[in-house]
Amino acid sequence: MRRSNVQSMLFITVVSLGLWCSISTGDDSQSEKSWPLETHTKKIGRPAGVTPSGLLPRPVLLVEAVQRDELWDQKSRTNYYIYDTEKPEQGFQQTFSGPDEEQYCHFETPLFGGWGVASGHINARQRPTGNCLFWFNPMTGTIGPKIAESPYAFWRSGTELRFLTRGGLNRFDVKSGTLTHFRWEFEPTCFIDKGESMLGSVNVKGVNHVAKVDMTKGIITLICPFPPGLPLKTDGFWRGNGVHPAGPSAKDGLYLISENSLWYKPCGDNWKQVVEGVNVEKIFGGWGPHLPVAYIGEGRFAVARTVEGSEYEDKVSKMPRALSVTMLIEAKTGKILKETEPVTYDTNPELNIPETWWSEEARQKRQSLDADERKKAMTVLFSDAENGKVVVFGKGKQYRTAEKDKKRVSSDGRYMVVYRDWSENKNPPATLSFHILDGKEEKIRVCRITTPTKTLFVLHLGWEMLCDSDPPANDIEQYLPSDPDPFYTPIW
Repeated sequence: MRRSNVQSMLFITVVSLGLWCSISTGDDSQSEKSWPLETHTKKIGRPAGVTPSGLLPRPVLLVEAVQRDELWDQKSRTNYYIYDTEKPEQGFQQTFSGPDEEQYCHFETPLFGGWGVASGHINARQRPTGNCLFWFNPMTGTIGPKIAESPYAFWRSGTELRFLTRGGLNRFDVKSGTLTHFRWEFEPTCFIDKGESMLGSVNVKGVNHVAKVDMTKGIITLICPFPPGLPLKTDGFWRGNGVHPAGPSAKDGLYLISENSLWYKPCGDNWKQVVEGVNVEKIFGGWGPHLPVAYIGEGRFAVARTVEGSEYEDKVSKMPRALSVTMLIEAKTGKILKETEPVTYDTNPELNIPETWWSEEARQKRQSLDADERKKAMTVLFSDAENGKVVVFGKGKQYRTAEKDKKRVSSDGRYMVVYRDWSENKNPPATLSFHILDGKEEKIRVCRITTPTKTLFVLHLGWEMLCDSDPPANDIEQYLPSDPDPFYTPIW
């Protein structure tokens, strides 16, 4: 299963405090020092929802579509449409509309009687300002109270939605409406302890340290100092700079990415620089270049680099392209053991790790994760045939897709929607067609969204889960968002 660079660099590990203690060099007076974070708590109640009739919980399809006449039409509008699987004869119902394209949001929780916690940016008369976390009811198009501003990196623990904001960690209990904010001067890199803690760095009295934060207790613990003179980077959660565990339970130590250099700290030993000055060229996109790294076990790393002088222009898209290779590097010596054949990339070099490079332990863990992901997707009612051109569903019924079609399966595994992002019409009205496949009843229903404009395109589409207005904790804990957060998706 292919995973992105971000997923390759940010992963969950199960770590005991005793093991983290063994990583410390023991030569620093600050090591293993702990202290509580400054804590603030407030109540943000959930708006009262209405328990829907019919089967609960059940999937509903949310489509956010933008209508406009010209490519850069300043009078474009974003409309929200809901398809309720319990009322298929109604098709799509428009529930919300706002000016421009700044109407994007997706949900981090189920819809409690219609109300869910959404993250995004909606401009309306009752709008939250800027990118926010807020209550929103897509069934009625009603905007509720704002929870937090500029949130990112969402994950769930029990009935809590946890997320980061600038300068702090947040825990929002969606059942009680309690928001707990931990203020810190801490630069997070990745999740550990099954998402209960975060690993990162902090500066104490002018010295940079590896540290971890227990998000349940609100306690920060120093682990060990950085390599002497190495600066503290502030973009680890987005680009990978910062400290990471080497292997499950950090049993092989820690590694640290700083710009185009890689450092490694085996358990009970000092930091060693593995490589420096790796050639990484970002040929397109807004962020600067970052060094793609993955620890693959047995004291070895996979590191991607740009092939020097390989940039070229794609003949079809006219966009810049370049070639990258992935190196297999022995951490102890910095020796390059192997390199892959060059592959094309269009933004930043990507890791291309042959399966045989992973240690046996890593391969077994990756296989179990793949099995878990397949189980979570619950796609037993749908399978592909003819290289993905045909969807087989139910007990053998087939549906043939077209070249530009996209597919999305509901989290309960019963429904699949097949659609295209853009309307095909060149003149009004603009129409989007959605083929909704019911894997249980082996039915296909075609629903359309039409606007009196020249163009119409999908800004966001997701299967959301409609629940009781006050659902049991189990419904919340088992919820799978339509767009899982890559920072919480493990690679090893």
